[in-house]
Amino acid sequence: PGQTFYATVTEVWDDALLVQGLEVNDINHRGAFTVPVGEETEILWRYEPMPFSELRPGQTLSVTYTGAVQESDPAGLTRVTMLQLLDDEK
Repeated sequence: PGQTFYATVTEVWDDALLVQGLEVNDINHRGAFTVPVGEETEILWRYEPMPFSELRPGQTLSVTYTGAVQESDPAGLTRVTMLQLLDDEK
């Protein structure tokens, strides 16, 4: 199942995102995170698949991951299993 937290997209790169954890998260998920996006990462909006190319800075996501968190600045997630866009509009 992994862990899930909520974040705002701050930057979009070729195969990763930089996100900022929201204040509603526990203290460990309120900072900045590098989120790798690979073939195994499911990206959803309203429970339907969406392409990575539609993610933009300012959008709000839930981020589900498994595995270790790299202690760096920003923190690095090693395996992201699902990103879900939470905004009403894309």
